[in-house]
Amino acid sequence: YTLDLPRVPTGRDPVDWFLFDNKTGYCEQFATAETLMLRSLGIPARLATGYATGDYDPILNQAVVREHDAHAWVEVWFSGHGWVPVDPTPGVPPLAATRFPNHWAAGGLARLIPHLTIGAPAAALGSVGALALIPVAIA
Repeated sequence: YTLDLPRVPTGRDPVDWFLFDNKTGYCEQFATAETLMLRSLGIPARLATGYATGDYDPILNQAVVREHDAHAWVEVWFSGHGWVPVDPTPGVPPLAATRFPNHWAAGGLARLIPHLTIGAPAAALGSVGALALIPVAIA
């Protein structure tokens, strides 16, 4: 994982270059590659972006979200359960390990999807080593 990336060489496909040559990047590269690989296997997937909370103010009972908290992840469609978030970015803690799991991502994902087992590890989905939140009925 790095935020300091060289330019993609002229004429190269950015995802191809990321996967096979550079092999390093940040959340957008990992999530984009994961989404495209899942789609190539016929698995419905979409790229999602939002914010992971940084600090929590217990007095105001609110999360403090800054620009550096921006994040990209993948959402995979599970029939009967809807879109399930998957984060292929290495070094990003799974939801259960975050300081404020109820305020993860776009603000309150766990609260909005109560049928998910928070932080349950999933198989790598044949990709770059993703962790997912798996619905109880699937897990």
